[in-house]
Amino acid sequence: MSDSESDDEFPSTLRIRRVDGKKSLVKGVNKRHVTIPEGIRIIKESAFHGYTDLVRVDFPSTLEIIEREAFSGCTDLVSVNFPSTLKNIGACAFYGCTNLVSVTVPPTLEIIGSMAFQEAGLVSLDLSQTQVTEIKNWTFQRCTSLTRVVFPQTLTQIGDCAFHNTRLVSLDLSQTRLWWIAVEAFLECKSLTSIVFPKTLTCIGSAAFSHCYNLTSVTFPDSLENLPVRAFDQCWNLTSVTFPDTFKEIDEKAFRGCVNLSVVLPPKCFAWSDAFENCKLVIKPSDHILELRKELRAIWSQNVQRQGRMRTVAKQPRIELSNGMMDFEGQQSARERVQVVRLWKEIKEELAPNMGLLAPVIFSRIKEGGEKLVKMPSYVEQPPSEKVFTIVFTDLGVDVEQGVEQADQGGESKQDGHINKRMKTLKLRF
Repeated sequence: MSDSESDDEFPSTLRIRRVDGKKSLVKGVNKRHVTIPEGIRIIKESAFHGYTDLVRVDFPSTLEIIEREAFSGCTDLVSVNFPSTLKNIGACAFYGCTNLVSVTVPPTLEIIGSMAFQEAGLVSLDLSQTQVTEIKNWTFQRCTSLTRVVFPQTLTQIGDCAFHNTRLVSLDLSQTRLWWIAVEAFLECKSLTSIVFPKTLTCIGSAAFSHCYNLTSVTFPDSLENLPVRAFDQCWNLTSVTFPDTFKEIDEKAFRGCVNLSVVLPPKCFAWSDAFENCKLVIKPSDHILELRKELRAIWSQNVQRQGRMRTVAKQPRIELSNGMMDFEGQQSARERVQVVRLWKEIKEELAPNMGLLAPVIFSRIKEGGEKLVKMPSYVEQPPSEKVFTIVFTDLGVDVEQGVEQADQGGESKQDGHINKRMKTLKLRF
């Protein structure tokens, strides 16, 4: 490169050749700001590998493929804005780009190669509009600043160690078509607090969420039937796990060391002897208790809907009901209250003498719903005969008087204004 060439100009000595009729960049040069010419469709393997002074790259609107290791080790590269034509990012393409904090990807992107961004400095990444179907092995491994990823609906697989040792805070996979989460995919994601799985999930690999110390709760979809070895090993702050009734097997050490976990096992599930080693409490209720819970669930669902219809906002009914309809709702609540008292008596007899220990775990969802229900002024103002679950709330440790003071002040708080919507969900999750 001659001295006359400026830092802002791509050198005239750039070698370009045609491969299968497409222009391809064969070799770059060590410069801080590189502008790749229009017409280039492929950036070849290792084109800028190890160029530690490279800060900025301007891509042409014709670019389709970035081959493996093209920008690996470019430690000063800060941000990348790909053109709307890009389809493929090769393996290790941006490996070790430790200062690469921002990447903007186009909807045309279909493939991200294994280790493509391993040990990069990424903070967040939005893949929601892309056509990516698979996050390959080690793609974002040890991206220790990565806190947020938005996944595309097209996603079906997450590979081995894909997000190992990242700082993801929450994981929402609910809108994807994901069926497979591979071995150690989210191992040591120590900042991860919540996960929402899709309804399509069928396989979780061993140690997939091991050592996610701050994870607090997990609900598995009906599509999942098994958990492998060490799946959630050493998740110290995990307190709640909800399995579908169809769950079949929990393998060795799946929840080992989850010292705060209290869990209710599904009726036909086999758990290895050390699957819950050092956990706080593991319960496998009798068939009778499960049947009683099913009956209680049906009444709970009806009652939650009724509370929604009778809810008040600023002391005014949310839905105008006739006197006859209000009387009917009150009578129905009174009938249900008798049923609940009968069912709860049977439950207490079945669980005695460990009622206080077991009931809050087995009926954790109704306890959560009750803590919100008792804050509703419309509930507080009801006569005792219409408060269907009072005896249940009391035995589960719900403070049934906590909403009185709020009701006396009139209206609802901003938080309570969302209770009705929340209850619609809780009635299904109990």
